[in-house]
Amino acid sequence: MIPHHQKLYTALKLTGNDIASVVEGGLFNDVHRVIKSEEHFYIKSFADEAKTEGFPPLPTTALQRYKVAVDLHEHAQQIVRGKVYVPRLLAADPDNRAIAMEGAKGVNLYEYVVNKETFHYAVEQVSQVLTWLSSLHALENSNILSISANSDAFKHYKATLQYQKTFEFLFKKNLKAADAFVNEHLTLQETLLHGDLNTRNIIICEDGRIAVIDFEQGQVGCGSHDAAYLISELIIASFDVNEEIETLIDFLWSCYETKAISIDKHKRFRRHLCFQVLYRLKGPSRHIWTGHLNDDIKAKIEAWCVREFSNRL
Repeated sequence: MIPHHQKLYTALKLTGNDIASVVEGGLFNDVHRVIKSEEHFYIKSFADEAKTEGFPPLPTTALQRYKVAVDLHEHAQQIVRGKVYVPRLLAADPDNRAIAMEGAKGVNLYEYVVNKETFHYAVEQVSQVLTWLSSLHALENSNILSISANSDAFKHYKATLQYQKTFEFLFKKNLKAADAFVNEHLTLQETLLHGDLNTRNIIICEDGRIAVIDFEQGQVGCGSHDAAYLISELIIASFDVNEEIETLIDFLWSCYETKAISIDKHKRFRRHLCFQVLYRLKGPSRHIWTGHLNDDIKAKIEAWCVREFSNRL
């Protein structure tokens, strides 16, 4: 047992005999998996600094991200669409900036995306998550002002990291429009976003369900950002399987935007998509998202980004 997890162990009726192990991969947190008989739980402690080199100091405290995680996790639990759900938040400990949630037994979706043989299966799973995401974005929340207050600085932090830091790879003619787009992104307050909806935060469970986890990077903005964040990974993978990219983008967007088409929202989506693909190719965590690709594939992705920025900005 981790000493500062005592309160959560008590809430879950765990003892020191129940096996706890470290889960790798948390960037701004520490995660432990605890097994008790046939059950398992995840306990997450929020950190005050990133654990990967190359990330600048975090602008929000562990307590602020804890509050966002709890508020948004409880909010998202209300949405179940088809096989997609959010594991229950079982206990929370503000004193130690830690939460405990129901375990989701399975494999994260990332493993299916980067495997050529399971790429189309991954597309089908993502299509279901996007339908769930659309419902999440349509759900009203009374805590939106509190979440915004605790997440706004982090939203600016990520915009600097994933957008403004990539300006060096853009043509000079695109910089003014790129800057205007990022400023618009920072001011939009339309709905609550997951904020970090990547395939490592989506679990394909043994029972066939799809679990969405990790809400501490939640923010308030335009839903097109969340959709692009997830779809960008499939765009990258599509270069490795020779998939027709525009057909794929249109299909996935239609899974998210199921009602009347908003031209402005779609325009923002395509711009977000350019930036997110480029970030995964050039950013400090590029070894995770594109490190497995050969130089020829990376060059094709970069050329696509150049064309997209010229067309979309």
